[in-house]
Amino acid sequence: MISVIILARDKSQLSRACLNALAHCSSVDHLEVIFVDNDSRDDTPSLANEYRGRFPRFYYLRNNSNLSFSLANNRAAQAARGDTLLFLNNDVVAGRGAIERMAAALDADPAAGVAGARLVFPGGETIQHAGIVQTLWGYPSNYGQGGRAGDPRFNQPRAIFAVTGAMMLIRRELFQRIGGFDERYVWGYEDVDLCLKTRAAGSTVIYVPSALSEHWESATLKETRDERVVDENFNLYHAAWAGALGAAEERLIAQLRAMPVTRPIIFGAGRAARGLTQRLIRAGIEPVGFIVSADPPRPAVFMGKPVVSLAALDRRAFDRLLIGTQFYFEIEPALEAAGLRDAVFFPVMFE
Repeated sequence: MISVIILARDKSQLSRACLNALAHCSSVDHLEVIFVDNDSRDDTPSLANEYRGRFPRFYYLRNNSNLSFSLANNRAAQAARGDTLLFLNNDVVAGRGAIERMAAALDADPAAGVAGARLVFPGGETIQHAGIVQTLWGYPSNYGQGGRAGDPRFNQPRAIFAVTGAMMLIRRELFQRIGGFDERYVWGYEDVDLCLKTRAAGSTVIYVPSALSEHWESATLKETRDERVVDENFNLYHAAWAGALGAAEERLIAQLRAMPVTRPIIFGAGRAARGLTQRLIRAGIEPVGFIVSADPPRPAVFMGKPVVSLAALDRRAFDRLLIGTQFYFEIEPALEAAGLRDAVFFPVMFE
């Protein structure tokens, strides 16, 4: 039996879409649905009576405060009876057969402990998540975000760095053994941390592209995101996994040196580009400048280096274009049109 844990706060229309999709799941008789109302202020509580008759096992839990993702899901997991746990955001509409394919992938691979889905934005044409990778600028990033849903790069099952907690299947025994979600995280990095704990325990994290589902990304969270808390989560993540992250970074730096990269230019002029530049400088690799899509470029100078537009880029001025933004797959067509495909390197780590 799979215990499906859905955490919801307000946005009842999203929860209805999520629950409707589950109710039409071919394995519905083998699901236990635990719907967690995280102190909603709209008509979300009415969903308990509306959907109780749609599932063989449906349980409604209400928290009296808006608990963090990690805390609320850990509490719900304690009440679950399934041998696998599916953590499912209420802004995810599971595709036909998606849950079954995730479960089959785990069953087929005894070494795998966690499985994640291929998620697309509403409309189904654009990737939101094809697994999570660690970047050289320090932040985990949704691989494939902004790319075409049919791109073969996102349709290959693989072991991967991490997967999102928006639709994550994990063996219950493993979840309990590694201590569940780390409750020190407050709405950020707890899913990546769980994946790294899974790997540290000797299991793998797998990406299941056939589990195609739709995700209205952070439909609730983005309205209340606190950048101070985001920074605190980031610092906690890096402190907890400094050894593993540092070793992976060194392997990627060695790859850059072997190319060799001596005069890189960075696409981006924001937080990711800044972090990438700082990491390169620590490795003795000095970027010559930055590129942005805007023409004229804004800003004109970043970190003391010139910023040029893609249209004005002089190919002779650099030896490699390093991507300093998680939205690489959105800008990839423009880079290809500019004849830069062979010069591009997206500094991410899969291992």
